[in-house]
Amino acid sequence: MTGGFAMMAVRKISILVITLTCFFLTNAGMAVEIRGINVATVAVSDQSPQTLQTALPQALEQVLIRMSGNTGVMTLPTVQDAVPQISHYVEKYSYATKTDESGKQQLLLQVVFDTRAVKRLLQNANQAIWSANRPLTMVWVSIPNGKQSQILASDSQNPALHALKQVAAFRGVPVIFPAMDLEDQINVAQPASTLPNNQQLQAISQRYGVDSILSGAVVSGENGQLQGEWQLFLNGTPYEWQTGGANVVQVVNNGIDRAADMMANQFATLDSKGMGSLVTMQVTGVKTLDDYVHVVSTLKHLTPVAKVSVSDMNADMLLLKIKTIGNLDDLVKSLKSVSHLVAETAPTQPELNAANLFYRWKSNTPPGDSETPIMLTPPIH
Repeated sequence: MTGGFAMMAVRKISILVITLTCFFLTNAGMAVEIRGINVATVAVSDQSPQTLQTALPQALEQVLIRMSGNTGVMTLPTVQDAVPQISHYVEKYSYATKTDESGKQQLLLQVVFDTRAVKRLLQNANQAIWSANRPLTMVWVSIPNGKQSQILASDSQNPALHALKQVAAFRGVPVIFPAMDLEDQINVAQPASTLPNNQQLQAISQRYGVDSILSGAVVSGENGQLQGEWQLFLNGTPYEWQTGGANVVQVVNNGIDRAADMMANQFATLDSKGMGSLVTMQVTGVKTLDDYVHVVSTLKHLTPVAKVSVSDMNADMLLLKIKTIGNLDDLVKSLKSVSHLVAETAPTQPELNAANLFYRWKSNTPPGDSETPIMLTPPIH
């Protein structure tokens, strides 16, 4: 095991990522591909072998939760049995120091795990795996501000914003926050303590190019307790729930944690041993070389996909052969995370019905737009 940190980069829009390695934000509305999902950072007191052996299971827990979506994964017998051989899962580790909010120096251990080995561990534990392609989520949350309420903007200094980012980072949910400029205020012209309606959610989605919006309103409840009203608008489907807490930070932490659970339930897929299949998929709307590259690359990075090959090309149509891990339903479930692939009905003419799945590529790439590496500070545990 050797040391080493990846380089860091910054983009104009503030997007939370989970590790010091880079991931890429593709065109508006597409999922974010997390490239450092197998990296964890733990605060330690020293660099002794004893401290290292204590910290490694904590680091592994971060990665297992992030890759499976199951916060209780570390308690599974199969995972517990793997802890004594934890070094078999580690690719490398290194140390660094960081100044905390109080001005004190904190020693950090960063661990890079073997992604394939971790996936095998999850499969042996009969756990679903959440693909590194995850929906970019707009977090639109109001919190009490005196006798009024305020929306947590991207430049807010409120501790609740930091708390939201930390939990999102721990769970591997890439998030952005609104600018709350004049355009946002016009789009959502209502009391801040009220959740946006469907029309306003559509306006938010179009402006920020997201298909996942987590909206929440923290208000005073009974007995001095705070209560959070939440709605996750995911690919056109709303999910609603409530959270409580003694303070705003607890309420928002519980809110985003529950949202991560719902996303994992929606997108994580179980690798059923021996159930692989060959699927033929037709994709129309592939008009440029860039479209072609994005379609094939996107499919290759989905968890249920083992191999992708192009069997035919005609005008703007691609016919793809996809070898899957699991069954057809797992692939369809995973495709829901790709907003640029829109499901279509099969052609009625038998001679045109040569595929199992039919999708249309919805490309809206702005001229000159390109993929840009993004890097921010990881959570510390």
